[in-house]
Amino acid sequence: MKQIQKNENIKVQVTYLAHKSLVLCGVLSSLIYILGDIAASNIYEGYHYTSQAVSDLGAIGSPTRPIVFVIFCIYNTLVLLFGLGLIATKKQKSVTMLTGIMFVIYAIIGQLTFMYGPMNIQEAIGAETNIEYLILAYTNILPMLFVIAVGCVTIRQKNFKLYSALTIAILILFGAWMTSDLLVISTGLPIPWYGIKERINIYGFMIWVFIFSLLYIKKGQRPCTDRYYEVSLIGIKLSS
Repeated sequence: MKQIQKNENIKVQVTYLAHKSLVLCGVLSSLIYILGDIAASNIYEGYHYTSQAVSDLGAIGSPTRPIVFVIFCIYNTLVLLFGLGLIATKKQKSVTMLTGIMFVIYAIIGQLTFMYGPMNIQEAIGAETNIEYLILAYTNILPMLFVIAVGCVTIRQKNFKLYSALTIAILILFGAWMTSDLLVISTGLPIPWYGIKERINIYGFMIWVFIFSLLYIKKGQRPCTDRYYEVSLIGIKLSS
């Protein structure tokens, strides 16, 4: 009887540590993406950080594509694991599970975009390959907005909700601004500050995820042991 209880305690303890590691992936994902973007832009000779898009770093024909491919794979995997960690939380509200599900969807679309619909810097913006990228990239904006809108409810802090509303406003504003720039991009002319505008949008989301993850960890949410093992199996299948 004591041995059974001991085994059960070990199982719960291991599950708790594993769950905490999954949630910590949210913090690591933002750091990996931002540092990876800065590093790749410095390695790419002739790349203009202020006027070129992040997608150019991982585009077909880009010298930094192999490096960026690894960085983005790690990033999307970390986001996926973070989402699964939210889903596996014990005594969670439905909004927490929805947030986790949207993180998983966001990670999957992001990975599919990079693997099967990357930009091609040797072709015009209107080329079939680049149109596929734009469709997938803009589709992934919806999960980003949904994650922030629903995720802020999980953290019961008025200041964080206001910060989340501001982040959504920035994403929409700069997203619309960048969309208007597509007409100029199609002409092949450089767009001053396009890289800054896009990174304000991207980094805005990354910083939100970073802060959200830290606040969620601070809440000390514990995992549901049974659900954790179910989620772990799903994570293994999705990652393979």
